This record gives sequence, C-alpha cells and structure tokens, in this order.
Amino acid sequence: MVKPFRSRGFLNIVYAVLLWPGMAQAAGDYPRWGFTPYLGTHAPQLTLLNDHVYQADLFGQANVLVYEGGQGQGQDANITETVEWKFESSVPRVGFTPVTGVEFEWQPNAVHSMVIGIGSWESTSQVRNVGNLPMQKYYVSNLVASTRRAKLSYTEYALGWRYNFRKIDRFRLYSLLSLHEIFDIDYQDEQEFLFLDSPIVDLIGIRRVMLVKAQTAALQALQLGVGGEWEANKSLSVGIAAGYMLGQDTFQLNNVKIQDDFLDNDGLTRLGMPYGEMAAGSLGYLAPGVTVSQLFKPTTRRNYYRPMPLNFDGWRLSAKITFYY
Repeated sequence: MVKPFRSRGFLNIVYAVLLWPGMAQAAGDYPRWGFTPYLGTHAPQLTLLNDHVYQADLFGQANVLVYEGGQGQGQDANITETVEWKFESSVPRVGFTPVTGVEFEWQPNAVHSMVIGIGSWESTSQVRNVGNLPMQKYYVSNLVASTRRAKLSYTEYALGWRYNFRKIDRFRLYSLLSLHEIFDIDYQDEQEFLFLDSPIVDLIGIRRVMLVKAQTAALQALQLGVGGEWEANKSLSVGIAAGYMLGQDTFQLNNVKIQDDFLDNDGLTRLGMPYGEMAAGSLGYLAPGVTVSQLFKPTTRRNYYRPMPLNFDGWRLSAKITFYY
C-alpha cells in the first residue's frame, strides 16, 4: 500500500537539505534575515523602439503663403501653395538606465539564501531643438523651440535563490537565479512646440503639444547572475552584482491614446508621426522610407505602420548594502 504524501515531512527534508551544508560554518549565526537597499542599472534591448520611434523625425504637409497681396479692391490676391515640411525630433536611445529597489533575504545557513525584492526602472530620453514649423500659412518666418520627452518605465517583483560558492575571510562570491514579474509597463511620448517668433503676433508665446500614451500589463523574466559581498561585521555588508535578464516573451504596448491641441485653422497636417495605433490597438512604428503622399489617405495610413514587439532582455548591474539581523 502506498503511503499518502505528507507535506510536513517533505518540508522538513527541504529544510534539512538547505541547512546541512552550513552547519559546520558558524551555525550559531544562522538562520538570519537581511534587508538590502540597492541602486543599479539595466540596459534592455528595446531594438524597434530605439531604432524607429526614437530616431524618427516629424513631417507632413502645410498650405503656406508664398506671396502676400494687397488688402484693398483691385490689389493682388494672396498666393499659397502646399509644401512638405520636416522637423528634427529624434531622441537618444535607451541605454543603461537606473533601477532602484529593496530586497529581503533569508539565510538558513552560510551557503544558501532566499531573496524577495521589489524595484522600479524608468528611462527618460529628451531632446530640445529650435527650427521652423508651418502654422497659419507661415513657415520659415515661424521660429519655434521644441522639446520632445519620451519615457518608459516598469515595476517588478523578484523571487530568487542565492548560492554562496566561495568565501575568503570576509569576502564571499555567489551565484544568483531569480524570477521577475515585470508589471505597470508605461510609455509616454510628449512633444511641445513653443512659438518664439512669427509674423502673426498672437502666435508668439503660444504652445502646441502632441502626446501619446501606451501601456501593457505584465510579463515574466529570468535573471542569471553572479555577485560579491564584503562583510564589514555580522550586521553589515556591501556588495556588487551583475546578471543578464531574459524575458519569457516579447510584449506590445497597448491601450494607445494619441492626442494633440493643434487647431483646424493651423493649416498643417502631421502625417509622418513616429508612432501610430495599429488595427489591433497596439502601438506601432512608421516603416522606413514612407513618404507624405503615401500617408495622405486616412483609410490606408495604418498600412504603413509596423508592429513593435519589445523585450527587456539585457544586462543588469547593482551595488548593495545589506543589514543583517
């Protein structure tokens, strides 16, 4: 007859396996707890976002004045023409970006540790340019200052196992395996235009803003790493760690909201937006080489935007201070 599985006995075996390797190493110091604030950096790939959305300029069409006629009867009429315009607005790529958080550690012995952590990461890419923007039939006479700011952020929970494989006096080396739940992934891209000078006096000091927001729910990732720790005393240590994060899958930025405060009488179209909403509701990037004429029809404009699967695969480095008790 097969005996039923007893969870308490199984847990006792697991505890014994964890505890046995460290019983000969200052058994009186274990088990113990640790609290670790850390400051680090993470450089995710984000290839399509970096190469297309962040490196794209804004372009479109505008009806501009090429000859200003007189005001009275019999005077020459104004002459306008449709021109294509472009405004430089590429921002720096996402690279190594700060990640901060805290960890709670349980050491049953001198060899093994269980770690639970929470942290956050936020990347900001920004550029400021001065140039010409067509508005209300004037183009080269309109001088504007533009600020584009793109932000991407996430929050994470982590559960990990640390194995201390080498100890030399107060210094120890360890390997780390951790599972990360990445959530609250938010993207925001805002571009503001401030009119510095214009033949239309009422435009000076006026601002126009374009804004896109998108987000996604959550994804899982695995991190493999190594680290070192120097114990100042039984209650305090400092250390560094390095690892590589591998995502379970790619993700799309969804729940897209695109808005601006341009007016109909501003007289310009912003056809070449760096980003656009795909038919499925996710954020896409504008295909390279697309022209204004191809984007002119609203019914086919989405055809020139491509899906943008992303991941957070990349290296992570961190510096830590641990308080033991």
